[in-house]
Amino acid sequence: MNELLMALQIISDHGAQILLTWIAVMLTILVLAKYGEMIWKIIQGLVLIICWLPIFLVAGQERADAIKPKKVADDID
Repeated sequence: MNELLMALQIISDHGAQILLTWIAVMLTILVLAKYGEMIWKIIQGLVLIICWLPIFLVAGQERADAIKPKKVADDID
C-alpha cells in the first residue's frame, strides 16, 4: 500500500514532465516513421565525410575516393 502511495505521489509531482515526455516520444516515432530513410541517408553521409576527410588530407583524393560506395562516387562525380 505504501508503494502505491509513493507511486501516486511521484505521478502527481511529475505529471507534467511525464506528459511532455510521452508527447516527445510519440512525435519522435512519427518523425522517424515519415522521414526515417532521409535521416538515415544524412547520417550515412556525415559518417562518410568524417571518414573521407582525414584520408583525403593525408593520402590524397584518389585514396579517399576508394572508400566511397560506388553509387555515392558516381553521384558526386
